[in-house]
Amino acid sequence: MCRIKNFLAKIIQEYLSNDIDIQELKGKINELGMWDIGCLYDFTFLMNNQVSCQLIELLMCYKITEEKLLYKVLKQITGRVLLEFKVLIWEPRNELQIKEEKRYGISGKNKKAKSHSKRIEVGVKDVGCKMLESNWNKWNDLAFHRGGHWANF
Repeated sequence: MCRIKNFLAKIIQEYLSNDIDIQELKGKINELGMWDIGCLYDFTFLMNNQVSCQLIELLMCYKITEEKLLYKVLKQITGRVLLEFKVLIWEPRNELQIKEEKRYGISGKNKKAKSHSKRIEVGVKDVGCKMLESNWNKWNDLAFHRGGHWANF
């Protein structure tokens, strides 16, 4: 989160023509309520392009008020949050998930077969169907019941 806060300070500083007190800016950024996960609105909402009033007020406090400029700054901020999420959470989580799937003998083919099983079910023997169901349950268990959710990382 520190990286996002520093980026926010840098982006505001970049668009201001006059010198500003960087420590004061960082202090105001730290005071934003959006850093508290579990709050009514937190920084993860930025991934859905939902921007808090506090962030808008902060930008306006530093004279970033022109509509096009405000849009450009917010687009850069949301893009950075998405990139940080992808690099720091999503990709490592996927790597761990793949390792667990391999450990339990679940392949991409198994997952695809289960997702298309309603179309294939007529021609599948009972033994194959049980095997398919067993692998699907393992994968599902890994994904949802053993900490496979991104928020657990």
